[in-house]
Amino acid sequence: MSKELEKAKTKVRNIKGLYNHLIIFVVMNLIFLAVVLYIDFSVNYFINFFVLPWGMGIFIQWMIVIKWNPFTSKKWEERQIKKYLDKEN
Repeated sequence: MSKELEKAKTKVRNIKGLYNHLIIFVVMNLIFLAVVLYIDFSVNYFINFFVLPWGMGIFIQWMIVIKWNPFTSKKWEERQIKKYLDKEN
Protein backbone atom coordinates (compact mmCIF):
# COMPACT_ATOMS: atom_id res chain seq x y z
CA MET A 1 0.00 0.00 0.00
CA SER A 2 1.15 3.49 -0.73
CA LYS A 3 2.08 5.95 1.98
CA GLU A 4 -0.70 8.35 0.89
CA LEU A 5 -3.33 5.61 1.20
CA GLU A 6 -2.13 4.76 4.72
CA LYS A 7 -2.25 8.44 5.71
CA ALA A 8 -5.76 8.77 4.29
CA LYS A 9 -6.95 5.67 6.14
CA THR A 10 -5.45 6.94 9.39
CA LYS A 11 -7.09 10.34 8.91
CA VAL A 12 -10.51 8.75 8.25
CA ARG A 13 -10.09 6.48 11.29
CA ASN A 14 -9.28 9.51 13.47
CA ILE A 15 -12.29 11.47 12.17
CA LYS A 16 -14.54 8.46 12.71
CA GLY A 17 -13.25 8.17 16.28
CA LEU A 18 -14.01 11.84 16.88
CA TYR A 19 -17.57 11.46 15.55
CA ASN A 20 -18.11 8.37 17.71
CA HIS A 21 -16.80 10.26 20.73
CA LEU A 22 -19.17 13.17 20.02
CA ILE A 23 -22.18 10.83 19.73
CA ILE A 24 -21.28 9.11 23.01
CA PHE A 25 -20.75 12.53 24.64
CA VAL A 26 -24.20 13.78 23.63
CA VAL A 27 -26.06 10.57 24.55
CA MET A 28 -24.30 10.08 27.90
CA ASN A 29 -24.68 13.72 28.91
CA LEU A 30 -28.40 13.61 28.14
CA ILE A 31 -28.66 10.55 30.38
CA PHE A 32 -26.54 12.20 33.10
CA LEU A 33 -28.64 15.37 32.87
CA ALA A 34 -31.86 13.38 33.26
CA VAL A 35 -30.45 11.64 36.34
CA VAL A 36 -29.19 14.91 37.81
CA LEU A 37 -32.56 16.60 37.30
CA TYR A 38 -34.42 13.56 38.68
CA ILE A 39 -32.25 13.39 41.81
CA ASP A 40 -32.49 17.19 42.09
CA PHE A 41 -28.77 17.91 42.09
CA SER A 42 -27.48 21.24 40.94
CA VAL A 43 -27.16 21.64 37.19
CA ASN A 44 -23.94 23.60 37.88
CA TYR A 45 -22.48 20.44 39.44
CA PHE A 46 -23.45 18.52 36.30
CA ILE A 47 -21.82 21.08 34.01
CA ASN A 48 -18.67 21.47 36.10
CA PHE A 49 -17.97 17.79 36.66
CA PHE A 50 -19.38 16.10 33.55
CA VAL A 51 -19.75 18.43 30.59
CA LEU A 52 -16.73 20.74 30.88
CA PRO A 53 -13.95 18.17 31.45
CA TRP A 54 -15.32 15.80 28.83
CA GLY A 55 -15.94 18.68 26.43
CA MET A 56 -12.36 19.87 26.84
CA GLY A 57 -11.17 16.36 26.04
CA ILE A 58 -13.23 16.32 22.86
CA PHE A 59 -11.89 19.77 21.91
CA ILE A 60 -8.31 18.54 22.34
CA GLN A 61 -9.12 15.43 20.29
CA TRP A 62 -10.58 17.69 17.57
CA MET A 63 -7.42 19.82 17.58
CA ILE A 64 -5.31 16.69 17.15
CA VAL A 65 -7.51 15.30 14.36
CA ILE A 66 -7.44 18.47 12.28
CA LYS A 67 -3.83 19.20 13.30
CA TRP A 68 -4.74 22.69 14.47
CA ASN A 69 -2.31 24.56 16.67
CA PRO A 70 -2.86 28.32 16.84
CA PHE A 71 0.59 28.91 18.28
CA THR A 72 2.63 27.26 15.52
CA SER A 73 0.83 28.04 12.29
CA LYS A 74 2.49 28.48 8.89
CA LYS A 75 2.51 32.26 9.40
CA TRP A 76 4.22 31.78 12.76
CA GLU A 77 6.84 29.54 11.12
CA GLU A 78 7.46 32.14 8.41
CA ARG A 79 7.82 34.92 11.00
CA GLN A 80 10.29 32.86 13.03
CA ILE A 81 12.37 32.01 9.97
CA LYS A 82 12.43 35.68 8.94
CA LYS A 83 13.35 36.70 12.49
CA TYR A 84 16.29 34.29 12.64
CA LEU A 85 17.48 35.23 9.15
CA ASP A 86 17.32 38.93 10.04
CA LYS A 87 19.22 38.25 13.26
CA GLU A 88 22.07 36.57 11.38
CA ASN A 89 22.45 39.46 8.91
